[in-house]
Amino acid sequence: MSRATTVYVAVLVLCAGGLWGIARVGSRLRAPPSLAGTWDIDPPAAAGLGESMTIEQSGRFVQVRFASGRALDLKLVDGPSGGADPTVNLAGGGWHWSGPLTDGGRTMAVRLDGAEPCSFTARVRGDTQPGHGPRAH
Repeated sequence: MSRATTVYVAVLVLCAGGLWGIARVGSRLRAPPSLAGTWDIDPPAAAGLGESMTIEQSGRFVQVRFASGRALDLKLVDGPSGGADPTVNLAGGGWHWSGPLTDGGRTMAVRLDGAEPCSFTARVRGDTQPGHGPRAH
């Protein structure tokens, strides 16, 4: 075998080994739960937040805009806990958000701690297909 062929085979083996390692490590990773969308708040008077909130999400980064005009920039911390109803923990700007996602990710019981702590339940707006898994965006 020529030197060029040996180098070529060695590079192929290294690339294949690298891809195998990436796939092995990546198989243990889980994407954060999708929170994006418009959610109705119950009770709507919870800390004067309004009747709804809109959540925009990019990976671990979440921006929550309440109908009252308040906006929170938060980041997913600790990842969601396991199980059928993962608990979402977000923090940022002096706020901590904690609550389980239930009903296939369509309902969330939120405990919001910060300058004006409150608790409320939120449900995805327009969710008309119960039992069909997480909502589509």
